[in-house]
Amino acid sequence: MRWLTDGFYVGDTVWALRHPHVLGIAASYALFGFGEFQLILPAIIYLLLILVAVYVFLNRFAGRRAALAACVLLVLTPLMNAHATTASNDITEAFFVLLSIFLFWWAKESTTPLRILFCAGVAVGLGWVTRETSAGLILSYGLMFLAGSRYLRRDYLVMAAGAVSVVSVEMAYMTVMTGNPFYRYEIDLFRQATGVKDHASQVVNNVILPGVGEAVSSVPGNVSAHWLVDPFLSILFNQEFGLVFWVAVPIAVWLCFAQKVDRTHRDLARFLSLVAVVWFLVIAFGLSLREIPRYFMVSAVIAVILTGIWSANYWDVVSRKVLIAVVGGVIIANILGIYVENRNFLYGERAVAKLIAERGETVYTDKRTATLAITLLKLKHLPPEAVSSDPPPPGALFLYNPTNVAAGKVDKEKYDPAAFRPRQDWTQIWHDDPGRKISGIILEKTGLKQFIPEKIYAKLNYPNMPLSAYRVPASDTSKPADMHGVE
Repeated sequence: MRWLTDGFYVGDTVWALRHPHVLGIAASYALFGFGEFQLILPAIIYLLLILVAVYVFLNRFAGRRAALAACVLLVLTPLMNAHATTASNDITEAFFVLLSIFLFWWAKESTTPLRILFCAGVAVGLGWVTRETSAGLILSYGLMFLAGSRYLRRDYLVMAAGAVSVVSVEMAYMTVMTGNPFYRYEIDLFRQATGVKDHASQVVNNVILPGVGEAVSSVPGNVSAHWLVDPFLSILFNQEFGLVFWVAVPIAVWLCFAQKVDRTHRDLARFLSLVAVVWFLVIAFGLSLREIPRYFMVSAVIAVILTGIWSANYWDVVSRKVLIAVVGGVIIANILGIYVENRNFLYGERAVAKLIAERGETVYTDKRTATLAITLLKLKHLPPEAVSSDPPPPGALFLYNPTNVAAGKVDKEKYDPAAFRPRQDWTQIWHDDPGRKISGIILEKTGLKQFIPEKIYAKLNYPNMPLSAYRVPASDTSKPADMHGVE
């Protein structure tokens, strides 16, 4: 919003500095006004651009059937499906990274390879200024450069020049606006306790902070055993990926080494597999983002592409029954993953907006709900100061979000967490229950619930816990009620 109200603007958070995504949102606001749909419109457009790029690329190098198969599987992948409906810069970054990959591979067949390589560099530069996790692709190019693979080493310098040109423009802008060309990196590394070494995403005072273009990660519900294996558990068992990696990994190995594979397809599969593996390792172990599935988006898209290449060109290496079982299993698992995925990330925040709009008074709630609600209130033309993360004073309206309170998403450095639990003499004046999922009911009825970790079952049963609003008595001296049954 500040780009529209202030003109040229420099943000003071990591999220506000992800310019390719943030400027897209600003353009959406400028063209269509403020609103939730306008906020997610850039993510939808970037997903459509990914589909177009994947289709055009595979149609050229693997055939029309491979292109169609990959696009269908991509749309059905829960990770892509969910984040296309949030203000997610993961899809923005993925588009520029994939565009760079496709241009890099196509340049060799072009009559102007150096121009295409320069454009590939520009694309990876845009990926980098969207989010520095694009280092995974840069490292992949570095390995290709050292190996002297596909292009002469001096040609890689042309691509590097394209990337540097984008980064230089941003640094020049930062110099003009702040006097510090490294302002962005100072924010990233020193001013924000982003918590990249933590199992959650950006954390300040134990609260995940929101920002324009930053979706809330669904860390709860992940399978976790040990930091060395957690990344593998994430891509194999999280609903965001369905069975994509279960199928894609053996397919990638086969495409890379089987004698039957056409050389063009084999070379492409080896390059894409290199990028996918390096990206995975950088995210999982270099940046310690191992429990956040959305950061593996690029590897997931490549996995889908490789699956599309195999299913369209080499399906005859297995029997028809096996093929139907594999393809059908992936599609069914993805549809189930989409069903299980929490599609209402801002359930509590929408409740805050509803209460403020209906009652016209300040709503007190936990820190995370309050912080995330601010942008939503602005979009709904409601006063952002009407939500507070302070403990509710006598006579106040309090929204109890059990998910966040149970997870400690309160300002524990200032207040006792018990101050954010309803008390015995508080009057419940509003309640909303989103309802259980059929998957949770079935697991309970069949007795399978006991074999599933509690956090996993919570996601299968109640992605969003019921919310309640309370009126605090004018004179509040009671103690917190025992809310274990509610949570």
